[in-house]
Amino acid sequence: MTKFFISLLMMSALVMLSRVEASAQAPKKMPLDGQKFIAEIKEEGKKKPWEPDEVAFNSGKFKCPIFADQGWGFEKAGKYQILHDSTTADGQKVYSWMGDLVNEQNEKLSWSGTIMGDAIEGNIELINKKGKTEKNFAFTGKLKKKPGQKP
Repeated sequence: MTKFFISLLMMSALVMLSRVEASAQAPKKMPLDGQKFIAEIKEEGKKKPWEPDEVAFNSGKFKCPIFADQGWGFEKAGKYQILHDSTTADGQKVYSWMGDLVNEQNEKLSWSGTIMGDAIEGNIELINKKGKTEKNFAFTGKLKKKPGQKP
């Protein structure tokens, strides 16, 4: 009978330990997670912006497919962090954020931006593997509405 209780106690401890481990590994929900913006990206010194693309935030990471589609190799999402979180006098949320995307050649797209309400804007630096800035970009855009959602 004692062996049965000891076995039951050990199994309970293992179940509790696995739950603690699972919750420790679960990604923390970040304030921008689940938001997608349609943004225009314009390279510094160029007159015409690129075709609008999506900047998506999920699970503490962000991604912008156009930098993969252009053959630059920035296919993996990168972590982002919130630098500032506030609310304006009229109740709009304001977030300042930054994050990096890295490709296989160890080049980096360093993003910094601000989101106020439904608007996003910011800058991107393309930095080579030696740490030198190769190109600069600016981006602006609006929150992508979900189907059936009023503009």
